[in-house]
Formats: sequence, C-alpha cells, structure tokens
Amino acid sequence: MTYFNSNSSKVGIISLLIIGFVQLSIYGNLYYLGDLRDSIIIFFGNYFLLFISYIIAIYILNKCKSKEYQSWILLAIIFFFSISFRFLMVISETYLSTDIFRYMWDGMLSGNWTDPYKYVPSSLELDNFKGVEYYEIYDHKDEFTIYPPFAQIFFFVSHLLFGNSQLGMKSFLSIFDILNGSLIFLLIKSQKNELFRAFKGTLIYLWNPLVIIEFSNSGHLDVLAIFLILLSLYFLTRSLIIGSLVSLVASVFTKWIPLLFVPFYIKFLMNKEKFHLIKTAFPAIIFSLAIILPFYLSSGLNFLRGMTNFIQNWRFESTLSRFIMFIFPFEGLDGLNSAKVMSYAIFIISLIVVLNFVKLLKILNLVDSLIVIIALFYLITPSIFPWYAIWLLALSCIRGTDFITLSSISLSGIAVLNYLQEFSKLNQFQFWAAYTIWFIPIIAILIFYLHRSKIVRKVRSNRILRLDFG
Repeated sequence: MTYFNSNSSKVGIISLLIIGFVQLSIYGNLYYLGDLRDSIIIFFGNYFLLFISYIIAIYILNKCKSKEYQSWILLAIIFFFSISFRFLMVISETYLSTDIFRYMWDGMLSGNWTDPYKYVPSSLELDNFKGVEYYEIYDHKDEFTIYPPFAQIFFFVSHLLFGNSQLGMKSFLSIFDILNGSLIFLLIKSQKNELFRAFKGTLIYLWNPLVIIEFSNSGHLDVLAIFLILLSLYFLTRSLIIGSLVSLVASVFTKWIPLLFVPFYIKFLMNKEKFHLIKTAFPAIIFSLAIILPFYLSSGLNFLRGMTNFIQNWRFESTLSRFIMFIFPFEGLDGLNSAKVMSYAIFIISLIVVLNFVKLLKILNLVDSLIVIIALFYLITPSIFPWYAIWLLALSCIRGTDFITLSSISLSGIAVLNYLQEFSKLNQFQFWAAYTIWFIPIIAILIFYLHRSKIVRKVRSNRILRLDFG
C-alpha cells in the first residue's frame, strides 16, 4: 500500500466527511420535496449537485491513500454515509416508479396462498384483495406479472416480514444494495489484492446517486439480481462452482437479464472445470426445478407469459428500434413490432458473435464479457430503463479499467434524463439531443472493447480472429 504523510491523509478524511454531509443534506432536500414528478426540474438540480459532489468524493478518495488504520477509517466513512443516504431515500415516498407496488401486490397474493401468475390483477377472482391502498397506483393491471419465480419468493418473504409495507420492502432491498458494495470490495480485493483500490470501487458504487435513488427510493428489484450475480462471481473466485451456478440461477429467476450470461458462464467453466461441469451443474438444475415447479403445477407456463407480453407490447427506450423506425417507413403497431423483431435479431447475432470469439480464461475475462453483453442489451433491445445503467456500474467497479468505470459513471449521471422526457414536455430537438447524450457512454464502452479486441485488423491466411479483452 502507498503511504502518504499523515497530514495529507487527515485532510483527505476530513474532506470526505464534509462531502458526505453535503450529500446527506441534498438527500434530505429530496425527502422534503415530496412528489418529484411535480418538481422534476428541482429534482434534476438536486441530482446534478449530488452527482458533482459524488465525483469530488471519488477524486478525494483517489488522492488520499493512507496508512492501514486510516484506510479502515475511510471504509467506515464510506459505509456510514452509504447507509445514511439510503435511510433518507427509504423513508421518502416513491414517485418516479410504481414497480414496487406490483412487487407488494404479488407478495400479498403469495402471502395469502394465491398464485400471482394465475390471474391478472383486474380479474374478478382477486376482488377481495383490491382494497389495498396501492391497488390504484401501479400500472398494467390487465397484464400478467413479468417477475420470475425467485422474485416471487422474495416478494413472499418480504410480505411475511413486513406485510403491505412499502417502507419494509425498500429497507429489505436496500440491505442487498449495501451487500453489493461489500461484494464489490471483496471481489476487487480477491482479484487485485489491492485494499485501497477495493475502497475506491466500493465508494464508486455505494455513493452513486442513481444507485441510491433507484434502489432505495424507487425500490427496483434489479438490486437483488445484481447481488446474486456478484455473489456468483465471488464464489468463482473461491472456486465454489456449485454455489456460483446456484447464485446465477437465482439471479436469472429474479430478473430475466442474467439469462444472457448463462452461455458465457458455461464457456468459462468448460475452460476451467471441463471434466466437472455436468456434475457441478446438476445441483443448479435441481435448484431451478425446485423454484419453477410449484408455480408450474399451479398455473402452467404463466410465469413466462408476462415477459412474453412485455417483449411483444412494451417499449420504453431503445436506440436501435427508434433508429430503425426513423430509417424505414414503419408506422403504428405493426411498424413497432417489425422494428422490435429487427432489433432482437441484431442483438442475438451480436451475442453469438461475441460468444464464439471471446476468450474466457480468467474471471476478469468473464466480467468483461458481461459488460459487453449489458452494453449491447442497453443499446439494442426495444425495452430499456434508466436503472439498467447500474448493472454496468457494478460490473465496471470490479473490472477496474479507468475508461470503462468512467463511462459507466457518466452513464449513471446521464440516465436520469429519461425522467425529464417522461415527466416534462420536450420538443423534437430537445428529445433527440437528450437521447443522443444518453447513449454516448454505451457506444464508448463498445468501441473501447472493439478496439482492445483487435477485431478490426488485417486477416492473414489461416488466421482465426479472437476477441481478447486482455
């Protein structure tokens, strides 16, 4: 560890404390704002201040490498404020998203031994449950729930512990968010054996305002899925293959996004555990069946129905689908569906190309692959949300590449522009300007990896191109 003089270290600690209290006051201001949708410009002003102070905190930490006992003081400061920021957002009302109310609805049904996949919320069969205060708040009451079986288990446990409490569920999710920071710390330390770099990665994740607002205020389920992926990667560093695969399966059945990671895990394990893959995968298969079977016996394949409808009928933001509709004369629902089909086709082809050529010899190679897939997913798929940027942030913290981390941090600052589009009226020029800025970091990440892969190079005879992320 690098040693600096004691005075420099003390200045860094004091500076970080000051920044922490400044950020705490801004989160307090957000708490008192009330409905953020009615004060969206003020919200953006506060978010800008949070993001600038967050960048300053990273800069301070980067400059105040210190002796071991002082480093542990820094870690204590990081976690103290991480918990304090989240506490204020947990006790604040949820306005930017209504997803958590669907979580609570599904959990309430499970808590009353009713399969949440069996009926849509507007069904007459569920009239006895419609008296809850949040029934009128959440959207898509005529749609089957899109949340996978392990997510339903989480909702069920949350209902058993906290009942119909938004505060309880957000607190529960925030615990996993703090654990995410802890896993990032352990993953960096296990790969690099650099204590101070682990502190830096932990602060980058835990003090990020998008992470705090989306997970502790809005209560998005992605925090649990990210936790399970980080846990899976950590198990890999400890050569606990069965635990890693079980965690991966749990993540897939929490949010469908990690399903994209499965082929890359298999290829990685075939390189590292070639003769034990089937034996080690068997417990994960049994675990999958144990999760799915109760719901399948109750409502068949309805647990897939909500996601199928989501893929077919919903669109939030997508660069490629909008670009396709701009280039081609697509109109109406048929045009949208055509753009979606083309987007998915391009994404699948890209996935196959990366899987075919990527080298997966080290865990960091696997992390690189996951970053590329999430970046492609963010860019290509027709349904995207601002909090998906946090997947990139968490993985980039582990990777530790300055450019990738900087791009992911930038994306987390820009992603909230979507709320400006959603809750205020933008003209066509303003919309496309915000939209273009939003995706610049994603394109930068993909170009970075493309450049490092040396895929664009002269192909000599009998030479096979290989994506080597280094």
